Amino acid sequence: MEPEDDLNPPLTPTMIAFLEKYVLDIEIPVGDPTPSPETLASIARAEVAFNDGNWDSVREEYRSTDTTPEARAAMVTKMLTGPGQTERLAAAEPIFVAHLLASATAEDLTQCTFLQGLPGSPSNSDKQRKAVDMLADALEFMSKGLVMHPMEKLGFAKVNMAPEAFEIIAKKLPQKYWNDTARGLNAPERGMGPRICAALWENGHADSICMLIDQDVDTRRPAQKQRGDRGVYSGFVMPVQHIIQNHMKDIPKLDTPAAADWDEMKIKRVKGAQKIFAALDAKGTAETLTSWEDVVGSDLISAFEAAPGTIWGFENMRGPFVSAAHDTDKGTRPVRMMEIWEAVEPVLSKDDYIGLLENPDKKIPEVIYAAVNKIESEFDTNNKYAHARAGGKRDAYIKAFVEAAQSFLETFAKRIPAGVVSRDAMGPDDGSLSQLMGVDPGKYMGMLACKAGLWDAKKNGEPVYYVMDGINMDDVINYKKVQNQAIREYLDGEGDGETFKEVITMQEVREILEHWDELQDTVKICVKGEILTGAKLKNFIETHQAAMVVADKSAGRAPAAPLDTFKSELDAIDSKIYSKLQKAITRGGDADVIAMDARDIVLKANYVVRIANANSVLVLRYLLEKCPKLFEYELLAQGLVGPATQVATAGYGDNLEMTAKELKKLGEAVVKQIKKCTKNFRQPLAKALVEHPILEHSQKLQKLAK
Repeated sequence: MEPEDDLNPPLTPTMIAFLEKYVLDIEIPVGDPTPSPETLASIARAEVAFNDGNWDSVREEYRSTDTTPEARAAMVTKMLTGPGQTERLAAAEPIFVAHLLASATAEDLTQCTFLQGLPGSPSNSDKQRKAVDMLADALEFMSKGLVMHPMEKLGFAKVNMAPEAFEIIAKKLPQKYWNDTARGLNAPERGMGPRICAALWENGHADSICMLIDQDVDTRRPAQKQRGDRGVYSGFVMPVQHIIQNHMKDIPKLDTPAAADWDEMKIKRVKGAQKIFAALDAKGTAETLTSWEDVVGSDLISAFEAAPGTIWGFENMRGPFVSAAHDTDKGTRPVRMMEIWEAVEPVLSKDDYIGLLENPDKKIPEVIYAAVNKIESEFDTNNKYAHARAGGKRDAYIKAFVEAAQSFLETFAKRIPAGVVSRDAMGPDDGSLSQLMGVDPGKYMGMLACKAGLWDAKKNGEPVYYVMDGINMDDVINYKKVQNQAIREYLDGEGDGETFKEVITMQEVREILEHWDELQDTVKICVKGEILTGAKLKNFIETHQAAMVVADKSAGRAPAAPLDTFKSELDAIDSKIYSKLQKAITRGGDADVIAMDARDIVLKANYVVRIANANSVLVLRYLLEKCPKLFEYELLAQGLVGPATQVATAGYGDNLEMTAKELKKLGEAVVKQIKKCTKNFRQPLAKALVEHPILEHSQKLQKLAK
């Protein structure tokens, strides 16, 4: 055992110099016995480590919870600027170096030859990848104001970000890594642009965002969410151009009586947004209008005043137009789907959705009653209703809400129903069919509802003003590829283990492109407030339609789980279908393709068994366009479509003179074909394709006869 005196040695001149230089808040005169043995031992170890260049030991002292912030700052300077730094830091763990860089002053960084020597152009070398990791982590630490230290002892250490230091490191990260793209909806490999900008915005560093804009950092693209991210919406880190839209309306109020009651944080936010809009204007990279005056004077708002409708697009990007529309005389009404969500969300759960399909006359009044009660309870406090409160138009708004909700729910009930809300629509519910498909049911149902909203607008003759700002059309075009990849990773047990979450805006735009011939009189394509017409509109639609067809063909069919995964569902549909598919594999068929067939059969069957109350024309279109496997495997009769089409269209056009007797005969022909379909399909098909159309047409024929 060492003598006790060795634990409390006298302070040497070298130790005193170390303390004066690196432990700035402690002044200890020579020979003062007050330091504890542990403190003196730590000082001695640090001194030896510095002198010997033993950076592992230095790092341990740096990580110690006993080390003061001042001492730690001095150690950062020593490690980044001392002799031999390049070799030492190159050999150190990247996350520790990132910590040092994030904690450094601008002066430290300008003297750091290691930082200056990092490769400035992208490459795939190990050195480049390590450098990028260090720089990227350092920038994330700085922008978030926290350093995730690799040792549990320190946990999270606060960083007071110096904009000058941030700029030095930011300029060292090659452009490729700010704006890179990889898996996801144009989601960057690290998502540096949106992730850093969102964190900077959250922590009030608008000037640093402007600096990045000037350095050509892309502020238009999202990033996939990671733990600890800021500015997240619907699973993505929003681009800064989306984030600042909420403050556009307030910019003209700065330094006016209207801003008298703003708190310091709101003033800082609005001024920050003003700076960023100005930087985007100067750079010419704004995807939106950048002034409230331009929004109010836009084509979109003028058109809305002439023909009120709904405004669609990414939530924040359409936000200024929604707000401006509410400010008009025609704005006392729901202007976006989210404003009738109190009546939409309740029918997106499995049981309530099935209740809507089976008995809409009962379900719709229940849902609207509950929604109106909620609106009334929140009307005086929820910002969603601020425009109606300000105008004293409570009753007018609620009346418009009821009309919009009633129309939407009636339309939704008659659309082709969802097939993924339960595992087995024809038997006990023992899980989620969507999990077998690799699709998130909540996002899927939300997407289905929003698509129905487009068709509800068409039914009512109301325009849909679709704000395309911020939508990357490459993401829309390649959506199926991304979806298939995400499903494949889920089924293979890779990635984050989550099912694919629909990006509803992308699916809406795809629906518009796919059905433009029917929706062109309803949907108004808007870019920066301009409603596209003539050659501009024609080029926009045709170019993206053609590209989407090519991309979808290239993407192919979505991957599927193995055939046996669907056995219980297949058996419930038809007792022979599973063995038929199994035999196809035995005979040399491609097992992956046959598994896709099984998946399609199960999915489409879950639609068909719920179509009893759906519109007959939609049912026929769906069977023809989306259900080839049900015909191919003889679950649907080949001769069904012809007579069913005649029944569905009877009483229209050239068939106005059809008699009730002729209509009945056609109905009997359809029933004959329905009896050739698999058993579980017969009743819903009969209701959708015979009973409802004949009742409807009989009433029309009776009126004609009078």
